Amino acid sequence: MSRARTRADRLPTLNRRFTQGSLLLLGATLAGFAAGQWWFWELFAHFRVQYTLAALVGVALALGLKRPLWGVLLGFCAGLNGAQLLPLLPNGADLPPPPGPTLRLLSYNLNAFKSMEPEMLAWLERESFDILVLLEVTSEDWQALAPLRAHYPHWTVKPSPTPNGVALLSRVPGTRTAVFEIPGVSSPGVSAYLSLAGRPLTILGLHPPPSHSPQRSEVQDQVFQEVIRLAASRPAPLVVAGDLNSTRWSPRFQNLLTATGLRDSSDGRGWHPTWPSWLVGLPLLIPIDHFLHTPEITVHQRRVGADRGSDHYPLEVIFGWNAPRRAVNETASARPAP
Repeated sequence: MSRARTRADRLPTLNRRFTQGSLLLLGATLAGFAAGQWWFWELFAHFRVQYTLAALVGVALALGLKRPLWGVLLGFCAGLNGAQLLPLLPNGADLPPPPGPTLRLLSYNLNAFKSMEPEMLAWLERESFDILVLLEVTSEDWQALAPLRAHYPHWTVKPSPTPNGVALLSRVPGTRTAVFEIPGVSSPGVSAYLSLAGRPLTILGLHPPPSHSPQRSEVQDQVFQEVIRLAASRPAPLVVAGDLNSTRWSPRFQNLLTATGLRDSSDGRGWHPTWPSWLVGLPLLIPIDHFLHTPEITVHQRRVGADRGSDHYPLEVIFGWNAPRRAVNETASARPAP
């Protein structure tokens, strides 16, 4: 009898907490859909996977608590958020690359507030990527990378003790690299101009700030607008890689794709969260590291690497041209497909 009474006493508290949690979830979902109206609401747009899972758990709880109306509302919430995940559903996009030239690119935020571990350097040397886009590069990081630079004759860097340091390294012959400034933005970008099977290719590495305040939100928008301007001014095929501090569910990110014609390489490849790595094992990470590309480019493989000591996971991509095409001046500017 006492046990039954204890359960009955706890039921009002459980119902109250369930109601509060459900209201928070519904409010966060609605704020995420209104993200284009206010910078603060955009912060709620990045957690569609988490909202979907939470809403499904809420439906189960509503059934157990005999609260059918809340079950319907949370089911609707799960459907709204789950619909945003449909483009990520695996569709066999990752297949072995066909015969032809490909490039293997790594985009990695090293974490400016943590010293580079020897294991990270050993991994970079062992993997032999063609292109490295490195972010939050400090002077200490750059010194630690000295042995690696012997394998990458083309590079550019602007280290910084803050999260604004950037570097790009290439082993592709003939690559031209540069650091470029964006007016009004403290974090520069890096660029590479190279030839893949005789065709020109531009790669941009970027690290805009997160939109955690009105000022930072404006700066992030300036960086995205600069990408839109560069894409319009350069007819060559384009790749944008880096920690963009935004997810595919941000209206600003979607506007970037629409205005430039860039494609999100995560389409059809599942959920690839990259930050924060210290939440490993929990469904709380979000995908803020990206590889975007123009339609002439095909992504053959895209994967999130293992934890290498940063607060981000590395993003590894193998890509090439859409279809075989006779090279105008074939060189060894790309690795043969495995």
